[in-house]
Amino acid sequence: TEIEKRGYVLLMGLGDHNKFGWDAEKYYAEQDPKTEYVLIYDQDESKHLPEISEKFLTDMRTLLQEHPVDELVIFGASAGGVTSSYSIAKLNFSGPIALHTLSSPLNGYGFPDAVLGDRSGYLRDIARGLARFETPGDNVKVYHHKTITDTILVNHYCKGVSFLCSAVEIQNNNIAGSKEFFYAEYDHNPLMKFVIPKVLK
Repeated sequence: TEIEKRGYVLLMGLGDHNKFGWDAEKYYAEQDPKTEYVLIYDQDESKHLPEISEKFLTDMRTLLQEHPVDELVIFGASAGGVTSSYSIAKLNFSGPIALHTLSSPLNGYGFPDAVLGDRSGYLRDIARGLARFETPGDNVKVYHHKTITDTILVNHYCKGVSFLCSAVEIQNNNIAGSKEFFYAEYDHNPLMKFVIPKVLK
C-alpha cells in the first residue's frame, strides 16, 4: 500500500526534558513531504517501566486516533529505546513501523541489590537489569544502533562500579528478528545526532 502520511515519534532518554535539544532532528523529519507530525516524547523517570510504557501506549493511541497515519517511525534515544522496545509489541497499529533504538541500555546493568543504592524509579529498573522484550508483529522492523565506547552508560550510570560494566553488554538485549549496527567512532550522544539524520535521508 502507498504511504501517504508518516508519523515520527522520538522518545527522549532518562532525565532529558529539553525538547528543544531535538530541534535539529525535528526539522530533518519535517522535511519529509509525507510527514504528518513529529512528536518529541518525554518520560517521567520517577515511575517504573510498566507505568511509563502504559502511559506511552495510551498517548500513542490518542495520537493515532486524532492524526491517522499510514506509517510510524519511532526513534528511542538511550532509555527511550528501552521504553519503545518494551512497548512496541503492544502498540495497536497495523501499518508499517520502523523502530530505531540509539545508544540504548536494552539489557540494563544487572546490578545486585547491594549496589543499587538509592536509585529509584526507572533508573532502578534499568540498573536491576531487563527481561527479554516481547517480539512484535511482522509489520514492525527494528534497528538497534549501538555504541562500543559509551561514557554515559559506563561512567555516568556505573559510578563506583564501572568494573561491572561493559557498554556492549549493557546494550545486548535485542528484539528477536531485529538488526543491529555498531558505531566504533561515536559515543553516546553523538551517535544519536549522527544516526537520526542518516536514517531520515
